[in-house]
Amino acid sequence: MLHTKQLFLRPHHTLCLLLFNPAGHSTPYSNIMRSLLYEIAADPTKAITMTFALDVICTHCPHNEIGVCSKEHEVTTSDEKVLSLCDQVTDDPAPWSSLRDKLCDQILNPQKLADVCHGCVYLERCERVAAKGEMHL
Repeated sequence: MLHTKQLFLRPHHTLCLLLFNPAGHSTPYSNIMRSLLYEIAADPTKAITMTFALDVICTHCPHNEIGVCSKEHEVTTSDEKVLSLCDQVTDDPAPWSSLRDKLCDQILNPQKLADVCHGCVYLERCERVAAKGEMHL
């Protein structure tokens, strides 16, 4: 497990964590997501710092091509929308519990989620999780 005092995550990855469903994901990706979920569940006040840099989740993404995201424009657009809707800025740590509330209040409705995650192959799966209220954290 990672067990850091602070996690640096791309803004869209905060949504990925909230809506993660292991079905259909590759093993390394599922393993890092599970590890982060356990870590955050153990400490809901864990500081999350949003960043546009590659994070620990990117390490296991198939779009990570030797340290460069092949979907950088799409991902950055999604990141900017998450930051704007949650009234967050990069490099400003916030407790997970606070970010979770903002994500749920500001993004987890069908129209906003579809806009923020436009083009993501997991959008339909995440919409189902959100509609059923089956978030993990």
